[in-house]
Amino acid sequence: MFRSSGGLDAILQRPEKRPQPRWWNLMFSNPTRGLAQLLYDARSIQPRDHANPVTVVCISDTHNYKPKVPDGDLLLHAGDLTQAGSLQEVSEMLAWLRSLPHPHKVVIAGNHDFALQSEERDKLDWGDILYLQQSSTSIKFKNGRILNIYGSPWSRKLGNWAFEYTPHQDLWTDNSPLEADVFITHMPPRYHLDIDGYGEQRLLAELWRVRPRLHIFGHVHGGYGLEVLAYDNFTAAYESIRRNTGGIGSVFQMFYLYLGYLFSSKATRNAIPRTTLVNAAIIGGLRDDQRREPITVDI
Repeated sequence: MFRSSGGLDAILQRPEKRPQPRWWNLMFSNPTRGLAQLLYDARSIQPRDHANPVTVVCISDTHNYKPKVPDGDLLLHAGDLTQAGSLQEVSEMLAWLRSLPHPHKVVIAGNHDFALQSEERDKLDWGDILYLQQSSTSIKFKNGRILNIYGSPWSRKLGNWAFEYTPHQDLWTDNSPLEADVFITHMPPRYHLDIDGYGEQRLLAELWRVRPRLHIFGHVHGGYGLEVLAYDNFTAAYESIRRNTGGIGSVFQMFYLYLGYLFSSKATRNAIPRTTLVNAAIIGGLRDDQRREPITVDI
């Protein structure tokens, strides 16, 4: 059931296999973008604190691997549970997830999870696992908090895989509820933890519209990590440079706004709306030979 997208070489050279370029790699080839990346990386905005937090454990792209998972209130898996996507593989991964002690578990599919694209998924034992497929759920936690969670498995077409869409299809615009606190998608948003702009622009626009507290994704293995997306003019200028619609003037704008941020009060900084982004791809490396740790966040 494993589908090839054009042979081993094509698989190994997919964008999600390449390392993340940093500002010093860009200074000679694209100095405008290099300076923008330097400024963007320098402004380190922290996730927003909550007096009554929910601990969320984030994993994605396990590809049949079963990592050691820390405790938490909510376990999220952002797709690619399996490698070949057979019913047996999915069943084994669900059995592993069911065995974990987390009181709440939410899963979406990824492009490797073929069995979840057919009616075969109804034959599976989901137990205490909630499965989302371009749908939402609300979960109440023991501390009284309620989180609204939206999940979508779709990723841009890259061969002959599951849950894919063509670049001309728009599966994102106005498709998620405004009250969503958490996004789980397999596809990353563009320009953020996505390796050189491989992510989805319309998903990024949807983040700006909804502004959830947390967005977990995977798919692009090399983008593993955590970033805080701030919804302000500084980030807008950075993204315009990444889109090639902003030039050196946008770099000067970023520099001016960065200085303003450095001298701003704590209250002003805390007032900036933001989303914690997590690329939770467990499997990584050029030949998928790395095993990363789950990422835990409090929201």
